[in-house]
Amino acid sequence: MQFYSKEKYREKNLAIGWYDISNRIKNQTALTFSQNITEFWVQELSYYPVKIHIDNDPNNILHWAADNNVKYLIVVAIGNNLSERSNFIDSLVKYIDDNPNFTILGHILDKKDQFYELHHQCFVVNITWWQSVNKPEIGFEHRGVTWETIQPYRSEENWHDDYTPHWINQGIVSKSYIGRKFGWNIIKKAIEYSEIKSFNQDLRRSKYYIYPEVSDTFTKWGNIIDDNQFYLHFAANTETYEQIRLPENGFKGVMCTAGGITPLLISWRCKLKPGNKVIVFDASPLALKIQKTYISSKSNFKDIKKDFYDVCKHIDPTDEILKIMKATSNLDIFNKQLDYWRKTSDLNDFIENVWPKLEFRFHNKNIFYQDISWCLDWFDQQDNVFLHLSNIFHYHGSSWLYNSESRYAIERDLLEKLAVKGAERIYINNTRPGINMSWLGNTPKEILSKPEIYLQKTKELDILPWIKK
Repeated sequence: MQFYSKEKYREKNLAIGWYDISNRIKNQTALTFSQNITEFWVQELSYYPVKIHIDNDPNNILHWAADNNVKYLIVVAIGNNLSERSNFIDSLVKYIDDNPNFTILGHILDKKDQFYELHHQCFVVNITWWQSVNKPEIGFEHRGVTWETIQPYRSEENWHDDYTPHWINQGIVSKSYIGRKFGWNIIKKAIEYSEIKSFNQDLRRSKYYIYPEVSDTFTKWGNIIDDNQFYLHFAANTETYEQIRLPENGFKGVMCTAGGITPLLISWRCKLKPGNKVIVFDASPLALKIQKTYISSKSNFKDIKKDFYDVCKHIDPTDEILKIMKATSNLDIFNKQLDYWRKTSDLNDFIENVWPKLEFRFHNKNIFYQDISWCLDWFDQQDNVFLHLSNIFHYHGSSWLYNSESRYAIERDLLEKLAVKGAERIYINNTRPGINMSWLGNTPKEILSKPEIYLQKTKELDILPWIKK
């Protein structure tokens, strides 16, 4: 469930230009991480939609944007995760709504006697402005060169340390500088036009960069570890939960992940009846515990935000557990979605009359291990079962570690194992990026018999120079 609609992204006319710094990355592990997470985001961006390009010269990216009638260009170095505490693109669209006429936006660094730097990790250029001032070059780093220009004014406040001003603008006194940092020329040009602001806290907290090009890049990998630890819970669902295609005899069972209130919503969409069975599986034991608590507390889901905090309080009265929760900022949005469903569908009736009468089992399982020995044996062999895999194979956490080729291979191996278990009675829901963005109730037999339709790789990845064609 994105904060903004696709129409909003089209309206802003955004594009992303990936700055390929592969030739500057000496640490092989950092290079692998950087390319893997970029593959994820190139796939993910097919949802938005935005134009995408990649080049090892950011000036070429700016000219590409102008040639393609882009309004706002986001230049992103590989090694960036564009979703940390929030989503960077959503946060940027919100910023543009309030500040449509900025020139450039990014991490503006006060380099003292070396003028100012526009950090290459991520910055945004208003291409309309850039064209209006004759398409200035960004300006690369030059050490030792002595030059003179007007010294900018800057805010007294810093985002952190003493070199991250909130803003800079044109001064009146000339100063001699020694050396130039990345972005010096476009900063010099932009400051003649208007004040330049640095990324605000929301934008800073909405992404994460591992600085793969620096010698101590390994000190920046904490986010990767956090993304791949299995004691967490996603508080609110971000999936749309469209109507599910029902087989002729309906579903007698559901298997699903434990994020948000997925078990409830998938069971409802599958029109389960009292006595039907639900298996909740997840790599996170905490997520499973939260689902068990929802069920034992007999939540009526009238206010999912209150319910969620009540559940957390029940599990840990100190509230320390809230520090490891994900997507809590989505709870208000999700409450509105639930309220809509309650008013326009039979969700209330399902919660009152069916949900308390379902049978549950819980399994602490990581699908990436390919172990499905626990799967299906609880259900009668003639029963149709809906398997909701969510975004397991398209998730930025695991995508640090698994490139797209690996994720495709694991996905196919799992399909083949599921086909042995129940080729025609398992109906799979799985978020997939690109041309075929998801499977919506397709059976293993159907998917494997038509690989050219269901298993083709995302063509968006073809722009990446390291992808095998």
